[in-house]
Amino acid sequence: MAFSTVASYMVFFFAIVIMVSSMVMIYGGMVDSSNLAYDVQKERMEMIVGTRISVSGIEIDAASSPDIIIINLTSTGTSKIRPEFMDVYIDGIHVPRSIENRTFGFPDGSNIRNPLLWDPNELFQINVSMDLARGPHLAEVTTEHGVAASGSFTV
Repeated sequence: MAFSTVASYMVFFFAIVIMVSSMVMIYGGMVDSSNLAYDVQKERMEMIVGTRISVSGIEIDAASSPDIIIINLTSTGTSKIRPEFMDVYIDGIHVPRSIENRTFGFPDGSNIRNPLLWDPNELFQINVSMDLARGPHLAEVTTEHGVAASGSFTV
């Protein structure tokens, strides 16, 4: 009887050790994934806080058909912006991200640091082709992080 009692206690002891080890591994995985999620959220918040843009001017080429609206922008924040993910709204109407309706670029070779990224203190230009009624209008540009800048113009 004594040996069977010792053997059963050993089985219970090893079962408890295995369960505790499993729980420690599961908890460690949860801590790792929580830390990763925290780091991703922190990076996203830093991008949002560091993104600032301003409209430095809007020009109209009303002689062409359709009208060409040239929106000049300046990045005044600390974040790098990917221009292909920016949204443009004219009078609240979304301008699709297509070659026919809208083009963008860096005027006069001002993109000197990172090609294809809009760095801080660089100029940026968006050209929108759209028929507009005569009168005042509002252009709004929104970055991929949700930061927006707007400017009014008259045709």
